[in-house]
Amino acid sequence: MNKSITLMLMTSGSRGVRKLEISAVALWLGAVALIAVFGAGVWGVTRVYQTYTGAQQFHEEYAALVTEHAQMQVSYAALETQLATLEALEENVRHVLGLPGPADEGADSGTLHRGGGNADSAPGEPAELSLSDSSQAADITRVTDDNELSDGIPISDESVGRATRLLKSLERIEMLTVNEIQDLATTPTVTPIGEGEPYWLASGFGMRNSPFTQRRQFHGGLDLSAKAGTPVIAPADGVVTEVWNVKQGGLLGNAIKIKHGQRYETVFGHLNKNNPFAAGLEVGAQVTRNQVIGYVGRTGRTTGDHLHYEVRDNGERVNPYRFLLDRVER
Repeated sequence: MNKSITLMLMTSGSRGVRKLEISAVALWLGAVALIAVFGAGVWGVTRVYQTYTGAQQFHEEYAALVTEHAQMQVSYAALETQLATLEALEENVRHVLGLPGPADEGADSGTLHRGGGNADSAPGEPAELSLSDSSQAADITRVTDDNELSDGIPISDESVGRATRLLKSLERIEMLTVNEIQDLATTPTVTPIGEGEPYWLASGFGMRNSPFTQRRQFHGGLDLSAKAGTPVIAPADGVVTEVWNVKQGGLLGNAIKIKHGQRYETVFGHLNKNNPFAAGLEVGAQVTRNQVIGYVGRTGRTTGDHLHYEVRDNGERVNPYRFLLDRVER
């Protein structure tokens, strides 16, 4: 049995009452259709809104990327400027240190060569340094394998090459500078008499008339006359290798030998009889430049209180006078 719904429509005028009969099925179908149309409208409005907000977000992100890209271009230009400044600084440092330019170093050898001074200047010795690529250089290589930064800013092959070469060059300069500082620290360059203490040069290096025989003989050091007990100082950093008493020192009496790095040795003779050595001084002791190591005396074969001072370069006695860069006879 079909159910229906009857609607009574009353109108004014002569038409009277009109009756409209609608089946229940048609009514339900109409309701479903109305709901579907409403739902489709809501879905459509939602999709339009989502599309609009998505497009707006895309435009905002795009604008941010454009701004970031522009900023990175400015940063890249600044990086290029800094790179040029560092290259100029590197060239100046090389000039000051007397280093060869990158083109003169020999790309295949992987070494940097350093020359020493002349015989009358502060002594130096040739050195060869074997160098390996630093971790920073490896990082640069990894970052620039695709010739672009992580954010897509391209880097020219020239810039990559300049940065890598500059980093390696600065590493070499750093290593050489450290080596140079170590060489200077172990080069005897100061007068071995305590600062401010009076002294004078009594006898120089080389051939002289012996004060004992009056015959010509070689004198292998300097004789610096000073009062008994005057402090004797180390002329450079080093390690004590010999401490001789009167019997062991022979003609030098109480004496000390110090090894400075790989090249130089110094000898201090005729030290004081009663108080020859500084407290704690013994074989193997580390000493630093200007550290008191002993005291002037007249032990051994001598005519008066003085310090006999020798400098040995790779075992050969050389003139200590040219090593006294602070020489002022007092």
